[in-house]
Order: sequence, then structure tokens, then C-alpha cells
Amino acid sequence: MNQPPESQPSGVALWKCLSQRYRRRIQRVLGAVCMGVILVAITAGSAHAQHGDWLLGSFGFQGASQPPEGSYYMNQFSYYHASGSGFASSGPTKCSSRGAVCLGANLSGTGSMDLFIDANILTWTSPFKILGANYGLNLIVPFAIVDASGSASLQPVLSLPGRTTELPPAANAGGSTKGSIGDIYVEPLNLGWHFKQFDAMVSSGFFAPSGPYNADAKLNVGFGHWTGVFGLGGVAYADAERTWSLSIYSHYLLYASQIGRNYTLGNVVPFEWGTAKMALPLSVSHL
Repeated sequence: MNQPPESQPSGVALWKCLSQRYRRRIQRVLGAVCMGVILVAITAGSAHAQHGDWLLGSFGFQGASQPPEGSYYMNQFSYYHASGSGFASSGPTKCSSRGAVCLGANLSGTGSMDLFIDANILTWTSPFKILGANYGLNLIVPFAIVDASGSASLQPVLSLPGRTTELPPAANAGGSTKGSIGDIYVEPLNLGWHFKQFDAMVSSGFFAPSGPYNADAKLNVGFGHWTGVFGLGGVAYADAERTWSLSIYSHYLLYASQIGRNYTLGNVVPFEWGTAKMALPLSVSHL
């Protein structure tokens, strides 16, 4: 008994029915569309690559209050996750001379990233005074693991008189995981004032590009540039025992040029704040 022929998706069947001339024309147009997609992806990546080197959330509750005189070590673990997806339709990008056949494309992509950071923080507050403030310094040595993955697809859309058909898509996917030491932060200037109901702090430091960075890599642990950091913040206390507090800590990040690339990121001013209620009152010497 003869078996009925296997049914095929309408797009595949239509593609096979097209003449060699139309196939070559469609392939040329798809090549132009792909180049456009690549250019858009590159420019969009550059436009959205702006991010602060300062890890938001590092300071919050009383973050702008210098600790009492002494040496301190703190280990801080942070986890960040980001994901997203997008879809775009180009519409008719190329039509035949009579406009009977038009070619467009549907573009889609997804991506996600997980970032694990273990920061080792060394702090020293000295008894030495500058303009009435205690002098101190900070050193932050981070270790990071970053895992990223993504996928993208390009599906040609053929428009004929009275019908629109989606042709077989082309897709690609990939992922990468890297881990190493990150960019070290050095803060040789940290000045802290302590008043009865208010603490203030001024700081200055820099990020060194100690983390591995490759300008041609899709994924890096290091930022690939030097960064100057200037900090200013304060903590206000609502009660005499200093158990209720409101902290605001801002930084000004001044970027140097990107290693291996001919551009420099724009400067940023991240803010961190937090309000807290302490179970026990603080014991700090006031001016």
C-alpha cells in the first residue's frame, strides 16, 4: 500500500517551490538584514554598556558613618541576577520590482546573567585628626564568578499577494562562565566626623583594573579601565541614643579610557541610602 507523502510546514514547502532566482534574491536580502541586526546589536550593546563600577547595595544602614578607631575585616557576599527577552519585526525590507513579493524578518532574543561576588574589606580608622576628622583608609579585594547565556533567532517572512508565510528560522545560542579576582578598590583617604546627632564622611579612592579583561571577549570579570572615586555622605540620628538613623552616601565615579577600545564611559553618581533602628545604642566618641 502506498504511504501518503509526509506533510511539511507551509513555509518549507513554499521555499522549495520558489525558483532559484528568487531564492538567491531572498538570501542576499537576508544577508543584508543579518548585517543590520549585527550592527544594531553592537550599537545597542555600546549604548547600554554604561554601568557603575560601584556595587550598589554595598553600603546602606549607617554606611556613611566611619567606624570607631581600630582595624576591621568584613567579608561581604553579593548575588545579582539579570534576564530579559525581546522581539522585533522588520516589516517588508525588500520587495520585487512590481511589489508582488516582499521579504521581512522576525527577530527575537533572550539572555540571562548570574553574578556572584565575595568581597574582602579591610578598614582602618586611625586616631590622627585632619580638620577635626579621624583619618582612615579602606581596601576592597573582590572575587567574582559570572555566568551568562543567551540565544537569538532570525526568521524570514515572505509576503505574497493575499498571504504571508514564515520561512524556516536561523537560530544561535551560547553561554560562558568565568571566575577570578575582580577590580581592587583602594581608598587611601577616608575622613569621618562624629557629632551628637550627625555623622559625616568624605572619601577618595580608585578602582584598579586588576580583574582579567579582554576587549574582544563577550564576557569579562574586570571592567577594563581605571576609575577615580570621590565619596560624600552623612547619617542623621532621630533620638539621643542614636538608635534611629537615616543614611545617605553618594559617590562620583570618574572613568578613564577603556582598555583596547577607543571610548570612555560617561561619569556616574550612584546614591545609596538606608534607614535603620538599632537594638542597642551606639557607642561613638562625639566632637
